[in-house]
Amino acid sequence: MRFAALLLVALSLLLVVALYAEVSIDASPTQTTTSGTLLSFSTTTNFDYRATLRPNTLFGNGTLGPGGGALYESLVLRLDLTYSYWLNLSAPANVTWGAGFSVTIAVPGQWTYTLNYSKQVLPPEVYTTSAPFHDDTEVALPPLLSLLSTFQNETRSNPSSYDLNFTAYEVAAIQYDNLPAHSVTYPVLTFTLASGELVPGPLFASSNGSIPTTLPVTDSSRSTSLDLAIAACVILAAGVGIAAAFTLRPRNKKVDVSAEVRSMTAAYQDAIATTWTAPRKENVVVIRDWEDLIHVADMLGKPILRYVLRKYDPPRHFFYVLDGQVQYIYLVPREGRRAEEEIADLP
Repeated sequence: MRFAALLLVALSLLLVVALYAEVSIDASPTQTTTSGTLLSFSTTTNFDYRATLRPNTLFGNGTLGPGGGALYESLVLRLDLTYSYWLNLSAPANVTWGAGFSVTIAVPGQWTYTLNYSKQVLPPEVYTTSAPFHDDTEVALPPLLSLLSTFQNETRSNPSSYDLNFTAYEVAAIQYDNLPAHSVTYPVLTFTLASGELVPGPLFASSNGSIPTTLPVTDSSRSTSLDLAIAACVILAAGVGIAAAFTLRPRNKKVDVSAEVRSMTAAYQDAIATTWTAPRKENVVVIRDWEDLIHVADMLGKPILRYVLRKYDPPRHFFYVLDGQVQYIYLVPREGRRAEEEIADLP
């Protein structure tokens, strides 16, 4: 009798699964869609510089470029700055775009002063796969150093270093198959003025983008899957009937493992947004109480983001609030695991 009861329960569960599968397959469309890329594009930016020198014993009269040697402030009369920009597309498209640059000096975290700024709209490129652009400017160093001295006197401060930023301005309006896309980049070449030297930063920058689309996909296996599901239902129904002739016991209802999460968040659904982006592992403030996280979100005026990590059973629910670079994170408590260990397991 016990074996028959267990068999009845097992066959009944399998029958429910088979019926659900049959109904789902029967209701599923024969054709679905999948995500694809209609057009992809990329940008590359190469910076270059040429320093004109005072007559000196170390380098002689002349100029220094990338890799040519250290740029000493006392020897540099002028910096000639240039950049070259390319927009590359995977298929011909119409492009209207503009470019330009700005030159600024700054003490990071304190102030920024614009020395020069310009931009221009370029003639449209029709049915093209590549669009190049080149631009240049120059910065005379003695007036710049005099300006920095003026800033020091006015602010009564003596920063240990300054940044000379050469920011390229690059924006493209792309039109492909009557669909628009925009490519906007702001690559920066930074010279750090410290300890009597001008130290250049990276001379290369790149970016990528695309125009997404959907593609039809026909489910060729739907008919076969439906026949198999129907056959399974018939066989399992016969098995359930035979087992029921010997004994019949009610099935235990499966416990809902997410009941705690639903109960906890029921009153705050309007303030919670589910995201596929995992929280970062840096700049984390662990919140130990759910109501404290609600208070943080309310105080900052920010939404609560929920990320579900499904590598565990039951899944781990991360609730967090972003405030700039800082993340306030609350985890549903799990016996035997500290919040810091759960955060370390994030992808």
